[in-house]
Amino acid sequence: MTKSSEEIFNNKFSGEEIQGCLANANSLAIDKSVPLENNYPAIVKKIDFLSDEKRCKAKTYLAVFTVGVIGRALRSSQDLDVLATNKSLPKGYSAQQISVALASFAKYQNINLRTRSTNPINNQPFFHNARILPTIEEMKGRLGLGDAYTGFYEALLEIQTLESSQAQEVLALIFRMSRVQYHGVERSSLTGGRENWTQLITSVDEFVKKYVDNGRVGQAFVAAALSVVWPHQEVTTKLINDPSFSSPGDVVVSSKGKLWLAAEVKQKPQSIEDVAGFAKDAKGRGVDRVYFAALHNVLNNNEIDREKIRKIEQDLNLALTLFESSEELLRFVSTAGPESHDLLGSELIYQMKLRLEELACEVYVLEAFEEEVVRSLNQN
Repeated sequence: MTKSSEEIFNNKFSGEEIQGCLANANSLAIDKSVPLENNYPAIVKKIDFLSDEKRCKAKTYLAVFTVGVIGRALRSSQDLDVLATNKSLPKGYSAQQISVALASFAKYQNINLRTRSTNPINNQPFFHNARILPTIEEMKGRLGLGDAYTGFYEALLEIQTLESSQAQEVLALIFRMSRVQYHGVERSSLTGGRENWTQLITSVDEFVKKYVDNGRVGQAFVAAALSVVWPHQEVTTKLINDPSFSSPGDVVVSSKGKLWLAAEVKQKPQSIEDVAGFAKDAKGRGVDRVYFAALHNVLNNNEIDREKIRKIEQDLNLALTLFESSEELLRFVSTAGPESHDLLGSELIYQMKLRLEELACEVYVLEAFEEEVVRSLNQN
């Protein structure tokens, strides 16, 4: 079927389409069971070059390269030319639209694309050009960046030939290689078996009751607990006010980029209507395994009738699990976790530290966790 001239000349993307592409790539990046680095060794070298401040002195080139990768992930080579960054051109697309969405997503997901610009494509030498040309001279850019530009352009040519599904994987590879890691988080080695684990449950439960930090503490706790239960799945948590997190709930669990569980987290009393509303929203968005963590319900004597939970399950045809305290969720971890109590405890503390930092909790919260939870235990 022949495309009309309007279709050929104008690749339109919805904001939802771009965010979905970014979110899917992010889930794939987190899933370490997918050997992305082995699948694209030549492109790994290109990303390494664009990420290296000494070899590639142009700070925006990695981000603009990523914009091109997203363009290819969204449309095939039949429909889109990665180099045609203005939708007025044949097979062109709005690189600026993608650029803005990417910059916001990277910021909230701690992905370092080397520039803090909210629209990398809006910088020289790309601003005045509707197409990315072979040389820095043709682009009328800074001649001193010629070598960096050559490496950038060659990297884009690699992307030009990819299928959309391959570009989606390359986008995940960029996210994986560029994500800022929290190297300051150290693992604790616990001993004492079930007795120490029981003490840890009590300490963490008191911590989650005491500290909220705009809901960050609860989200960090649930993400940490689920990471312990499913160490080989990707557990992702929504950053506060994160517009790029399009999945239902505050914490999601995925496998190879496919979401299979969504969890809502609240540190204030919740009603059966709250639970039903979230379950209905998750089901409407294709998720049929749902957790609802109303972490302060027991604290406020606000427990929900579990028979009503069963009715929601039946009415919506989904699996719904309710946790009304952090202690209840940790007792689930105790039975569902794959390791000994010592290893479960060690991993829970590590994941809690990691998630609290990831969610940018206040310093006093981080210090309180160290003092009131970690140091309260008998450790090696």
